[in-house]
Amino acid sequence: MFSGRVADPGHDRLVRPRVEASAINTYALRVTPAELAAPTEAIDALVRPYVATIRTEAPEEAWPVHASWRAYPRVEANGQPSE
Repeated sequence: MFSGRVADPGHDRLVRPRVEASAINTYALRVTPAELAAPTEAIDALVRPYVATIRTEAPEEAWPVHASWRAYPRVEANGQPSE
């Protein structure tokens, strides 16, 4: 994460746009299996063209990014589904 304590101004020009484009989002959803499949499929379709092993001609300024989508049933400590 950008700390604001960068000695090299050139470093700031490279890092700041990448940090500003970054995000962490968390959602508590209440969905059916079919409803959950829709955003999962949409996210996959949206992200797939950017997968490093698929994208052979990325722009020079492109950088490696970790991206993930996890969606699974919430389960209580006793093993029962959350209500």
